[in-house]
Amino acid sequence: MERTIEGSIPVMKPTKLENWPSRFQKEWVARDYFVSPDGEKEFPDHHCKMTWEISKPFIKDYNGNAIDVGCRDGEYARYLHTHFNHTYCFDMRWRKKFVHNVDISKVTHWTTALGDGVYTTEATGGVIKRPTHPKKKPRPVDVRKLDDFKIENVKYIKLDVEGFELKCIKGGLETIKRDWPLMIVEQNDRGKEFEATKFLINELGYKHVATCPRGWDWVLIKE
Repeated sequence: MERTIEGSIPVMKPTKLENWPSRFQKEWVARDYFVSPDGEKEFPDHHCKMTWEISKPFIKDYNGNAIDVGCRDGEYARYLHTHFNHTYCFDMRWRKKFVHNVDISKVTHWTTALGDGVYTTEATGGVIKRPTHPKKKPRPVDVRKLDDFKIENVKYIKLDVEGFELKCIKGGLETIKRDWPLMIVEQNDRGKEFEATKFLINELGYKHVATCPRGWDWVLIKE
């Protein structure tokens, strides 16, 4: 059940990453070493790395900022934050492994979902309003608009929010139309996620230029 948040909305404060001890080491990025739910080891063929690699030929300028929506444990943000000036991360769940996979001086994290307005809604697991974990009780989550965070000079946006992509895009239209960043959108069920890609292509003039090896992540650039 969605509930609009009434009244004046204060600027949401970032997650205090410094409160969580980090074991991150810079050389881990080159080694593809992750602190992951699948184990703490090297993942040279991790799907995040594969998507990052196919997107690199289409990046025109690294002198700017990146945004990772649905950042989970920082698996993708680690590549972004070693190339762009700063990486801004969003996830409705705080995951303690995140600080071990990134240099916290080069990222800013908010524990919130991004959507097309300011409201609260419900989620189970990592999915908003879809019963992927029927035995788990839905929990309330806050939703904010990307545009409200006033992130400047955005060169790259990665979206992986399990069907909430179109709402994220609509809540970030000012940012997108100002900077026309490269966009990564997951397509693993070709349902609501594909609606987001169609909107980017048909309404905003983006072009699909590459797909990750497993066929899920699409690379889109402004024509």
